[in-house]
Amino acid sequence: LFRSESFDDTTPHDFAIYTAGSSVLFANKYLIQNMDKFHDYANFVVDATSGNLPAYTFIEPAYDDDGEGTFASSQHPDFPVNRGEALIREIYYALTKSPDWKSTLFLILYDEHGGIFDHVSPPVVTRNPIYNNLPDVEHSGPPDVFDFTRLGVRVPAVFVSPCIAPNTVINDQDYDHCRS
Repeated sequence: LFRSESFDDTTPHDFAIYTAGSSVLFANKYLIQNMDKFHDYANFVVDATSGNLPAYTFIEPAYDDDGEGTFASSQHPDFPVNRGEALIREIYYALTKSPDWKSTLFLILYDEHGGIFDHVSPPVVTRNPIYNNLPDVEHSGPPDVFDFTRLGVRVPAVFVSPCIAPNTVINDQDYDHCRS
């Protein structure tokens, strides 16, 4: 999440990370040094509806059932998708009740490809000419069988904001995260 009125390029941006369970982010050295930025997800709704979110807010779902009443809400395979849907719904409703909603972007990102199956084959692409002049690198592994003429799987992202026209759908390869 981020709010547009708090965005400028000259000052560092405040941020918070609300975690719904044990977080994989603790492995990051920078974040370990900023543990004061981590908050229990249970505080998110109150902070959002009272307008107390910083410029950037990250929400980490629970990645696993903890055996103590917290259930996975990450939508990763082998866990019920409805828990992740409930988390998204709760975040959305808290944001729409926030005094900052009119300048907020709720960005839902999935890692890898957001699931196991994609009904659309990756498109064929022209290899970027910048790679044509790179020297060959010897390696001891199996021979290269992938010719890099296809994009990888699609990575879903959902943008939710009152600043975006209703029913906007972008299916544009200009947002490919692999392009140089």
